[in-house]
Amino acid sequence: MNTKTMGEIIRTERKKRCLTLSELALKLDISTSYLGLLEMDKRGKNINVELLVKIAGIFNINTDYLLGIDKQSKKGDKKEYEKLLTYYRLMDEKRRRQLIEIAQVLLK
Repeated sequence: MNTKTMGEIIRTERKKRCLTLSELALKLDISTSYLGLLEMDKRGKNINVELLVKIAGIFNINTDYLLGIDKQSKKGDKKEYEKLLTYYRLMDEKRRRQLIEIAQVLLK
């Protein structure tokens, strides 16, 4: 188990990237005060999956690490696949079709 809390991980990863609370909050489309509460572990238990995935994506870490389940922060090919699958599951049908069309264009 990871000994850091989710809030500590978010703060550490944010600082590694020299981001202010305001800058990261803007990227996540949340308020600075809410992000501050997340970093202080005051709101982590109620975080929604979409925001969790966004945070992991911005920091290029896996969600298991963010949740304290996995000690390793870096994602391998399997983790990248899982991330894409999570995004896909969060999309509505219209966005899924658009994603498939984009992928087909990129593969040509």
